[in-house]
Amino acid sequence: MAYIRELGKDRWRAQVERAGVRRSAVRETRRAAEDWAAREEAALLDAKRGVYPANTLTQPPVQPPAVAASFVAGMYFRLRIQAATGSRLL
Repeated sequence: MAYIRELGKDRWRAQVERAGVRRSAVRETRRAAEDWAAREEAALLDAKRGVYPANTLTQPPVQPPAVAASFVAGMYFRLRIQAATGSRLL
């Protein structure tokens, strides 16, 4: 069950309790608090049923190809400079 309450002018606290587990968060808008509560409640129910997200801590997140490519290009450039000058760049 999710409870939403106001904490002042621009702050809302969302509290979720499912299967004996409580979670809470503070958001700037009521809508954001309701969205967080719905997602968190679904995650708690999935955990109770044994359904877990595809990416866990044992699997590193996949980098977008552009980030990986720019990293490789940067390393290649550094190696070329090192070979040409004979100095070591960090």
